Amino acid sequence: MNTTALVVMAFYTLFILGGIYYYEDKIRDLQACIGDYQRALKLSKSTSNEGHYTYLQLQNKELNEQNNALQVQVKTLKAHIVRLENESKTGNSQYEHSVWKDDIWHGRIVEL
Repeated sequence: MNTTALVVMAFYTLFILGGIYYYEDKIRDLQACIGDYQRALKLSKSTSNEGHYTYLQLQNKELNEQNNALQVQVKTLKAHIVRLENESKTGNSQYEHSVWKDDIWHGRIVEL
């Protein structure tokens, strides 16, 4: 009975110690996160960041304008592709060849 109780108590002790170490590690991680958030909050409240914020806003506006211009280009290119596909289906395409010449490159020997 004494050995069984000793084994059970050793198991409980190891289980409790493992839980303590696990939760201590979690608490350290949370304290580090809290410190990071406090530092970020202090930086965000300082007035020296106003210039950088304004710069980022201007850069964001410029990127939005470029993005809109690129979206317009994509739409026009898609419309052009659709028009070319429709022309090739109807046979009115000026880009489609009427004769396929498969052996145009096979007979040539290139000397270096």
